[in-house]
Amino acid sequence: MTSSTRPDIDELRELVSDVFDIDPEQVTATAHFKEDLGADSAKGLELAVHLVRRYNVEVSGEELLELGNVQGLYDHLLGRLP
Repeated sequence: MTSSTRPDIDELRELVSDVFDIDPEQVTATAHFKEDLGADSAKGLELAVHLVRRYNVEVSGEELLELGNVQGLYDHLLGRLP
C-alpha cells in the first residue's frame, strides 16, 4: 500500500489487531482501545508509526488513544486525507 491511500475500516481493524497483538475478532469498530483492547501509550505510539507509513497522516499515540476506537480513528483519518 502506498502513502495517502484511503483507509478501509477492516484494514484498520487488522492493523490494530497486529499492533496490539490480539485476536482480530476482538477488534470491532467500537471496541475501546484502552478498556476493551488493553492498549497503552507504547502501543498507541506503535500504531501511530504504522499510520504515518501507511497513510502519510501524523497522529500522536496519545491522540489515538483519545479517539477511543477504530471507528473514531477511521473518521479522523478520513477527515485528514485529501
